[in-house]
Parts: sequence; structure tokens; C-alpha cells
Amino acid sequence: MQYLEPAITPSWDARQLTKSCAVMLAFLALWYMPFTHTACTYIDARIFSMLNQTLLYSEYWRLLWGYLNHPNETWINIIFMAAINILGVVTLPKAQRFRAAVIVAYAWIAFQLVLFVTHKVFCDWIEVERYSPSIILQPWVVLSEALNIPNIKVYSHSSFPAGHVLVLIFWYKFIELYAKRWVQILALATTVVLTLPRMISGAHWASDIIFTIVYSTIWFNLAIGTPLFAYVLNNAGSWLKFTKRAKIEGVT
Repeated sequence: MQYLEPAITPSWDARQLTKSCAVMLAFLALWYMPFTHTACTYIDARIFSMLNQTLLYSEYWRLLWGYLNHPNETWINIIFMAAINILGVVTLPKAQRFRAAVIVAYAWIAFQLVLFVTHKVFCDWIEVERYSPSIILQPWVVLSEALNIPNIKVYSHSSFPAGHVLVLIFWYKFIELYAKRWVQILALATTVVLTLPRMISGAHWASDIIFTIVYSTIWFNLAIGTPLFAYVLNNAGSWLKFTKRAKIEGVT
């Protein structure tokens, strides 16, 4: 079997990493500088008001976003995201599938480390406490009350950073490394749709989402820059060849 060379060369991309860090620092500066903080909070409030107000116009629209904010949707999201990963792998030429599967496995394992570190930093060490817009402002529609479903996520006492968005961006960036263009578009659409529910219900501010997108991109750049990723990716084909040879020789 002929294995194709990886589409990327895994190495530290200092330019991309520096750019992401600079963007994050710029957003933080805009937020904390007195003469821009007022404008940022105003924009945050306006975005929430416009998104939440759309829930006034249709019962079906409220049901859609209500169910996308239900606690059970997390598991449905995971299954759907995994299905897109599998789709991205099986639609590739056979020579590329094993390498793509290795990227998928690496990404899902890396998720766990990113989530663990993020929780430790923001919840245990910094102890960030930021009330969501549904607590600070007066929502046009409170989804849990409108649909009489109390478990719907409509508020948060620690809305920063946005955990869903952290995972979604990290997941999507890895799909860009191996999947065909139409699978990437499907994954991007999924990321956008699953980013909106918490903003519409009032569980996250727009600024939470923006910061988390940049924060997740930094984690992605770190994840593909580590020597471990380079080693795993460069040796994926060798491991598969060894396994096939071992089976033929009756070792396994």
C-alpha cells in the first residue's frame, strides 16, 4: 500500500501562535481599558437582546433553541461530532484513512487535557465568576419558562470561558487537517449552529464566545506544535505496516 505524505508539516508555527496571542491580548485590552469597556459591554448587551428577541416570533424557533440548550444535547452533540469525524475519515482514499484516524484520536485525547487545564486555571485558580446576560439583563424570552422545561440552560454564574465553543473550535480546526472540503464545510456549519444556543438563551455573552474562539485556537496551535504530534503523525504509516506484517506472519 502506498502512503501519501502528510498534508502538513507538524512544527511550531511561531507566526500563527504569536498572531493568536496578540489577538487575545488585544481583546482583553479593549475589554479592560476604561474608554473602550463601556462600548464593549454595550455591544455585548445589544447582541444578546437581538438574538434573544428572535424567540418571540415562532414557537418552533423556541423549541429548536430550547432543545439545543437541554442538558441531554451535550451527548447528542458528541455523537454527531464523532459521526462527522468518521465521515471525514471514510470519505478519504484508503491510503490516507489511517493517518486521518490517528489525527482524530489525537484530537479527542487532547480535548481532555485542554478541558482539564482550562477548568483548573479558570475555575480553581483564577476562580472566574461572571454572570451571564440572562442574569444581568432582562431577557425577552426565558426559554425554560416559555417551554416549561426547567433543565434548559438559560443562565450561568461563570459564563467565561464558553466550554462548548472551546471544544467545537478545537474539534473543527483538527478536521481542517485531514477532511475533504465538503466535510470541513459540514463541520463549520455544525460549529456555528452549536455556538449560538447559549448566546440566544442568555447563558453566554458574545465576548465570552469571541475570547474562547481565540483561546481555543491557541490551544490548537500548541497541540499540533508539540513534538508528540509530529512523532505520532510521522510514524502512523509505519505502525500500520508493522501491524499488517505481524498479522500475515501470524504474530497476532
